[in-house]
Amino acid sequence: MSSLVKVVPYDETWPTRFSEEAALIKKALGDNCSDIYHIGSTAIPGIAAKPVIDMMPVVKDLTKIDNEAITKMQELGYEYKGDNGILFRCFFTKHNPEFNVHIFEEGSDEIEGHLSFRDWMRGHKEDRDKYAKLKTELAMKFPNDRNAYSLNKDDFIKEIQRKIGYRGLRIVKALIPKELEFVKEYRSKESEILEAHDHHYQSRDHLDLILYAGVDIVGYSHIQLHPNNCAALKVIAITEKELNPKFMSLIKKWAHLHQYTLVNNDNQID
Repeated sequence: MSSLVKVVPYDETWPTRFSEEAALIKKALGDNCSDIYHIGSTAIPGIAAKPVIDMMPVVKDLTKIDNEAITKMQELGYEYKGDNGILFRCFFTKHNPEFNVHIFEEGSDEIEGHLSFRDWMRGHKEDRDKYAKLKTELAMKFPNDRNAYSLNKDDFIKEIQRKIGYRGLRIVKALIPKELEFVKEYRSKESEILEAHDHHYQSRDHLDLILYAGVDIVGYSHIQLHPNNCAALKVIAITEKELNPKFMSLIKKWAHLHQYTLVNNDNQID
């Protein structure tokens, strides 16, 4: 049985495999798809990588990734994974051969983040060699744990993003240890406020959202989900005040995308 995490030498066929699959996906997504980019390590000539082709279609309207579009992707062999932890993304995956499809809407900062990292690594051999060495070592250390493999690449990726000067905004569900620790620390500091909210809102479910500016965590939001598509904004905290309107705008956009009515203290947020 092959290892779950396997890093192999660069394969000259990867760009061709991307182009062939991209044509099929472009047809499946139709006129809504404005472009498709090859991202991830298989898009970096000469680098060792997991043999998984990562693709980034850019669409005009993310809400049009609906049942019809999902069905067409499924007909190509893809499994739909929702946002898979990154808000404003539609994620699909396929095996044998392996492809990951990350769909973002035009204007998303995530697009610049992926392309700037790819282009930096294409143009800087020393960093490319360091990344290849790191990935090979991690694949040997964590052959059966993709999460550990990915998490242990994070510091290197952030180091490159700092070199680039990337400061794009991205909002994610708190899932990895650093994000969960941030949530834990915030909640311990603001326990009285949060207890008051917990008493007021009898929730069925919740979301802890993290806002990044580049590699830095700069915001946190706690949202309670209620019946009848109601989302109660309990907490919104920001370390850089000038980003507060943007954070609020992203939360409103998320609510609209998922057809939630966003409220705060029982008042609807426009």
